Formats: sequence, C-alpha cells, structure tokens
Amino acid sequence: MEEIGFPRRFILWILECISTVNYTILIKGETTQPFDAAKGLRQGDPISPFLLAISMEYLSRSLVGLKADPEFNFHPKCEKLGITHISFADDLLLFTRGDLSSIKALYRYFQEFSGASGLQENLGKSAVYFGGVCQASQHSILHHLGVGLGELPFKYLGIPLSTKVSILQWKPLIDKITARVSSWTAEKLSYAGRVQLVQTVLFGVQAYWAQLFIILAKVLKSIEGYCMSFIWSGTNEITKKFLVAWPRVCLPKASGGLKLINLQFGIKLQ
Repeated sequence: MEEIGFPRRFILWILECISTVNYTILIKGETTQPFDAAKGLRQGDPISPFLLAISMEYLSRSLVGLKADPEFNFHPKCEKLGITHISFADDLLLFTRGDLSSIKALYRYFQEFSGASGLQENLGKSAVYFGGVCQASQHSILHHLGVGLGELPFKYLGIPLSTKVSILQWKPLIDKITARVSSWTAEKLSYAGRVQLVQTVLFGVQAYWAQLFIILAKVLKSIEGYCMSFIWSGTNEITKKFLVAWPRVCLPKASGGLKLINLQFGIKLQ
C-alpha cells in the first residue's frame, strides 16, 4: 500500500482492523471468552474485497515493469497490445512467450508480489497451457514452475475459452442444471414454487453462458426439456408428461401462460 501511494494514516487504520480481530465459540448455547486471531479477517468481512482489489492492483502495476525487462518476451498475440495478464477477483491469467527466460522473468515478478502481499499461488488449481512449444521446452518450463500441464480449450470463470463450443463442451452447462434440479426434487414444492425456481435460477445459469456464445438449438431443447419436466413432474429427468405445451407456458399470464422465457426465441413476453 505504501508503494501504491496510500497515506500512512490510512495504512495504520487498515493494520488496526486486521490486528484486532477476535473470535468467540458457541458451545451448547453459551459463548466462550473472546480470543485473538493470529492474522486475517473474519469470513465475510466487508473490507476483504477491498484489500484484495488493492493487492491485485499492486500486482498489475508490478507486471507493467515486464515491458522494460530484456529477458521477457510478450506472447505473440499480446505484444501489440502490451498484455501480460488478465485478472478477475482472484482468478489470474498470465501471458508470455513459451521460452524459459520469459517464464523466469514473469515468475520472478510474481514471487516479488507474493513476498509483499503474502498471497501464494494454488499449485493444485494452476496449470500451464502451451501452443506451438516443443516438448523439451515444455518439460523445462513445467519443471521450473512446478505446475501441471493443462489442455486447451480450458475454462475461465466457468466458461470454456474457445471460438466455437462443441456439443461435448456444453455438457457442463447441462450438468449444472440437472444438479440444481436434483437438489430440489427432494423438497415438496408447489407448481408455483417450481416455476419460480426455473425462472430465477435455471434461466440465470444458461443466461451466463448466453452472454458469450450462441447456444445450440439442441442444447436449448435439452434445457427446456429439463425445465418442463421439473415444473410438471418435479423430476430431474426429461419426461413427456407435459400438461401444457412449452410455447403456451411462455405466454403472458393474461393469455393463460406463466410468463417464462422462451429460450428458442430468447424473448420474454410481456
């Protein structure tokens, strides 16, 4: 925070918030005496996302220095724009040319950030993705980083990064919807309750993917089948026991429908 330029008084306020955290434990309805935490904040503390944003800002500013490092070479597709990384919350993508000198320079800057912030990479969730790099260079880079080899296309924020998504790559979306439905089938829900869940949850899941890709008609038909089966039968398997056709269900309530979204047309009738 000092390197970014925060005032000393503000930094002392932050340190006071972090160093005065204490906890109590509830045992048989009675609370224990408060005890101090070794470090960190309580889970859900509103200051946590702000501190993370400050840390990632420090990392972004540090990686800017790579442009002047003679050992670093940009990824061929990122050199013109000068891109070294993309981050969203704690998800981080780093880009570099696939040579060991560039990897070492990039990793050195990241280690400096880790030493300053105390944040470490999760090797179990990290992976290296290569394109046009020989096997010998891949082995050297993986050995230096201690990270596993990933396969393209990979997922970022739950979405596969690919210009075209095949039928097989749409399977995680279908699986997520069926998992949600399976968790609801054990509950005794009315028709109105099931309609509300479909409208607010299931449609929200597919809308997240639809922001990036045009969903295939076959996938949309499958999603609608699960939605219809859950509404009318309360099951997590596609059945043919539909009391009303789906286009009519998507009509406005004044016209006898339930005002759901017709995924085939991507509209919500008013």
